[in-house]
This record gives sequence, C-alpha cells and structure tokens, in this order.
Amino acid sequence: MSCTIFKNSETNKKIDDNTEHIITIGKYYPVRGDYSNIDEFTQNIIDIKKDDEMLDTKSAEYYYYKEAINYFIKRLLVILSDTEEYVLCVIPAHTKGTPLSGIRKIAKEVCSRLPKVIDGTGVLFRKYTVEKKSTGGLRDIQAEIHSIDMRNKDIVKDRQILLIDDVTTTGTSLNSGKHILIQSNVKLVVMFALAKTHE
Repeated sequence: MSCTIFKNSETNKKIDDNTEHIITIGKYYPVRGDYSNIDEFTQNIIDIKKDDEMLDTKSAEYYYYKEAINYFIKRLLVILSDTEEYVLCVIPAHTKGTPLSGIRKIAKEVCSRLPKVIDGTGVLFRKYTVEKKSTGGLRDIQAEIHSIDMRNKDIVKDRQILLIDDVTTTGTSLNSGKHILIQSNVKLVVMFALAKTHE
C-alpha cells in the first residue's frame, strides 16, 4: 500500500521506498547545563516535555509550554494530509498507562482539526513505568516492546497508522510501537518524530 499520510508526495514516496524510515521535522540538541545558546526548535521540544500536571497554570513556564504545543500543532497541520483517512497513534510516556503529555496533547488537537484523522492516541499504553531513556533507561527494543500493550485494536485494523513521538534518538520506541501495531493487521505504520536527537 502506498503512503498518503503527508501532503508532500515526495515524503510519501520516502515511506514507500523505505518503511523503516523515521520522518522528522527538526533537530533536537540536548542541553548539558548551558541554556545560553539554545535554538528555538530545541527550546520548544524542551517545553513540550514538561509535566503538564506539575505546572502552575499562571506561570511563565506554563505559558511557554502552551506556546510550544501550539507551535508543533501548526507545524503538523502544514504537512499532514487533510483529505486522507489514517489513525494517529502516540508512543506512550515512560509512566504506566496513557498519562497526559505534550506529544499526546499535540496529537489529540491535530485529530480534532483534521476530520478524516482517527484519534488513536490511547491505543498504545505503558503496562508499567520504565525509566526515561534520556536519564539512563534501557534502549533495548525487546524490553520496550514488553512494556507496551494495545487496546481498542479495531481502531487500527486495516488502516494506515501515523505513529508519533516527540523525540527519537535510536528509534527504539518508534520501532517497538510499530512492531506492536503490525500484529493487529494494519495496512501501514509510518514512524514520525517531531525531532531527531543531534549530538
């Protein structure tokens, strides 16, 4: 099946030619203590990774969190097809269940604005809490697959899936999610991250 998830036919062709390809829209430069030279894209990634439930809604930090979410919603609406049907799924955060996260909020809002996109943001969930990969958690694909499960499999059956994450470094999370989704007879899984870690 040919990919029709993106407005740009060249991007769709990249998927058709290499289904292992992870599409990204920018580079994330990890901050190692010095925030003085941080670029705007990286700052937006840092802002969406903040814990929504821990932020004071009247704080500047919350304001920048909301701004960053809106920034990525706008970026996705420019590149994603608004005429094709597909399911948008999200890699779950490191904590058990499907906790609210910046990437989940972005995905849910994109689904609400693109009428043909099916909200699959709750399909994948974390069976138990795992350590964040950015703080030393395992990047082992079998361990990652074991920590994720699916619900509402009928939502994805026989459909194109856009599987989204905020940042990819080694591709472990996205490849794990793809492996799990493929077990449910989906037509195609496209792996997508807002950013690729650049050291």
